Amino acid sequence: MHGEENVKKIMYTVVLALVPAILVSTYFFGIDAIRILLIAVISCLFFEWVIQKYLIKGTVTITDGSAVVAGIIFGGAIPEKKPLVFCDGVYGSFASTSETSIGAITLAEKATRIVGIMADLNHGDTVTIGQAVAGYIRITSDDVDLNPGMYPCTRAFDAADGTPVGACSIPKSEFIPVDIEVPGGATINILGTTTQSVTGNADFSVFIAYE
Repeated sequence: MHGEENVKKIMYTVVLALVPAILVSTYFFGIDAIRILLIAVISCLFFEWVIQKYLIKGTVTITDGSAVVAGIIFGGAIPEKKPLVFCDGVYGSFASTSETSIGAITLAEKATRIVGIMADLNHGDTVTIGQAVAGYIRITSDDVDLNPGMYPCTRAFDAADGTPVGACSIPKSEFIPVDIEVPGGATINILGTTTQSVTGNADFSVFIAYE
């Protein structure tokens, strides 16, 4: 059977059909999507040319569009680039309900945003039996506005026997997701508060995840 279609026409029709996908990728992932597609297409064209010219030593057909289609499909399959996430922590103990400094974390110079905060309270012994001990933290910085900056601890404790209230005895590694832009090298001050004074120090562990 014969027709007016040929490989070149078919391949560039496929390229045209892939244009909406390219536009959507650019909308969601920005200029990086175009950069990845260009690298993939150019690589496919280059290696097809090398193979046909120097290995097969036949007719070079890189203009028929097949390498362009392969590059677009391959480039679209490459996952989105994700920044590395780092985590730093501080630890502190105190007995009073007064807000107390737990410590400070200095972010890396290349830090751009805080993406998660996790605070854990390990109970002391409360003065009044039957009252629960809960805690929360507040973060401040002279380098960036962090208001309101208040976050609860992952666990609360029954004062009568020190058992966790509504949580497991081992803290879950669950960060509170946030999206706070920060300058590189910013210092984050962390302060903690408990709802009840304790006779034995309440231990705070606070972690900040950033990229």
